[in-house]
Amino acid sequence: MKNSKLKLFIIFVVFAVVLSIVTILTEKFFFGNHAQKVALNNAIYKTQEREAVFKEFLNQSKNTLHSLRELNSFKKYLDNHTYNSDL
Repeated sequence: MKNSKLKLFIIFVVFAVVLSIVTILTEKFFFGNHAQKVALNNAIYKTQEREAVFKEFLNQSKNTLHSLRELNSFKKYLDNHTYNSDL
C-alpha cells in the first residue's frame, strides 16, 4: 500500500512538472511573441506621432521666419541697423 502511494505521488509530481513546463513554453512562444508585436506597433505609432509634431514645429518656424523676413520694419533694421519701436 505504501509503495502504491509513493508511485502515485511521483506520478503527480512528474505531471505537475510537465504541466508547468508546457505552460511556461506556451506562454513564452505564443504570448511573448504577441507582446513584442504589440510593443513594436506601439513604437511605430509613437514614432509617426512624434514625426508629425516635429514637422508641424518646423513648418511653423519656417512660416514665422518667412513672415519676419517680409516685414518692412525688419528690412529697414537690416539696412540701417537702427532699432525701431515697430520692430
